[in-house]
Amino acid sequence: MGTHASSLLAACVVVIASATAQRDPVMFPIGSGNTFSRDQVIASDASSVHVAWISTERGGHHVRAASSIDGGATWTSVATSIDSAPDVSRCHDQQLVVQGSTVYAVWVDDRIGVATLWFNRSLDGGATWMTTDTRIDTAPIGSELLATPAITVSGNDVFVVWTDHRSGEWKIRGNASHDRGATWMGADVPISTVGEGSVAPQVGVSGTVVCAAWTEHGRFLGNGDVYFARSLDNGTTWTPEVRLDSGLESVGDSHSVRMSISGDDVHVAWVDGRNGLPPAGYDIYYNRSSDRGASWFATDVRLDTDAPGSNTSGLVALASAGSAVYVAWTESHPMRRGIFANWSLDGGATWRTSDFSVSGTESGYWPDIAAQGSSIYVVWHVYAADGGLDVRCNRSFDFGASWLASPSTLNTDPGQWAWASYARIAMGVDSLYVTWEQSSSVAFTIPFGALPFGIGSPGTFGVVPTLSIIGRATRGSVVCLELDRTVGGSIGAITIGFGSPSRTTFPVLGGTLLVDPDLVVPITLGGAVGNPGIGSVSVPLSLPLHPAWSGANVNFQALIIDPGAPGGVSMSNGVELWIG
Repeated sequence: MGTHASSLLAACVVVIASATAQRDPVMFPIGSGNTFSRDQVIASDASSVHVAWISTERGGHHVRAASSIDGGATWTSVATSIDSAPDVSRCHDQQLVVQGSTVYAVWVDDRIGVATLWFNRSLDGGATWMTTDTRIDTAPIGSELLATPAITVSGNDVFVVWTDHRSGEWKIRGNASHDRGATWMGADVPISTVGEGSVAPQVGVSGTVVCAAWTEHGRFLGNGDVYFARSLDNGTTWTPEVRLDSGLESVGDSHSVRMSISGDDVHVAWVDGRNGLPPAGYDIYYNRSSDRGASWFATDVRLDTDAPGSNTSGLVALASAGSAVYVAWTESHPMRRGIFANWSLDGGATWRTSDFSVSGTESGYWPDIAAQGSSIYVVWHVYAADGGLDVRCNRSFDFGASWLASPSTLNTDPGQWAWASYARIAMGVDSLYVTWEQSSSVAFTIPFGALPFGIGSPGTFGVVPTLSIIGRATRGSVVCLELDRTVGGSIGAITIGFGSPSRTTFPVLGGTLLVDPDLVVPITLGGAVGNPGIGSVSVPLSLPLHPAWSGANVNFQALIIDPGAPGGVSMSNGVELWIG
């Protein structure tokens, strides 16, 4: 496509896209007899994205899951029940992790009368699950009482840790599978060994080292401290735990531990009350290891930069990507409230001297955070002025140097009756996945991105042109419209439609018109004239920065003159672009 056509196309996107509606979230269907769905979690690996939640149905609480292997374009499995518990059982604390096409889930339920730990997996991207789930704790009958599992995966190895009360004291225990969950160790193993109040563990893998961090409430005065242990033999045994917070032991009420691992760096953040008087006066603290948990900072680091103990900082979230580490949290003091963040670009060695409000002038609660490359995303919910709950999102694409002045609203029905809350986030390829509770259901959206739709029609030798959009489709960014597999040196056009009403399936010229065009832009293909499958063109599109373009939707399809096509014209698939 020539410069003139490219500029025209970009200009039209800028001018017309503002009139289009924001992309509607997917609302997962509820089960038979369902009262409500809640407590959703999300996991992704590139274009594979999976959501699990608790569904109140059949006289109990059950785990349901939905899966997509094409970045949320279609869902191969929607609201699948993955637990085998009897109807009246109560499942809770479900967690998900995915690697490639394999999805793993763990949860706690009371099917045998007390809380025990159960596991299921899918080997085909969530399309099917094991018909019978597997119990993976080995507590003696009558002593079981488990909670708050965490799960991670590395290759064929799956590691699960949890809070366990079989001894009459709260401890951290773990189990491992080395064949993608087909079998597990014959006996689970202790991880925490001292104290009596170890709870809410986190787990991750750094190379060949399995890492766990948790809160310990059971020493001396009963207030929380932060502890860490690691396994050097694939979860069979664990090293003695080490304390990570450096305030007075059992005084600071450290809790809400979060852990993130990037290469050899292990990052841990938590809420800490050492500087104030609970329930007020909490701060955010951090510690890190640069050698897979072998050693740590001698002194932890406070990340909120107002006066120590002057606010109630809480609900911490943590993410890392390469040498960048990001922490977000809630501040609830009337004079300083909202979602705040601090970050380090040198693996946690140094931090900003001033934290930053990502929520602007609004309050905010329950943040979640994700990082990839130079990009960082934060989601949260806010009590709107009209009494409803809305989900907000802010982001930076330059390691936190600049953020949106006005965070985006992700639910499409903001207002008094929205009740959108408890957002959770995961990263895709050039895309972002978000799920949240909305009234009695679970919602999912992709705040920005591009997804293919429909099927193109072949040209010479049966070759079907392919149309795609490469890049991050966010306000102020540049994406590329890529057309490939056409007849070389030909001419054609890009059809452009604005908003979801422009999507169609109209038979024409032996193919299917997928976009009812508001605009048609001519193109010229590269490649040797007349050679099938080698023609291509790449068109850069500059997306507008103004907040009004958030959610704008544009649909594209390419039509190419091709004497070998049934009607003399080959057609690409369609591509839907929406700006975040």
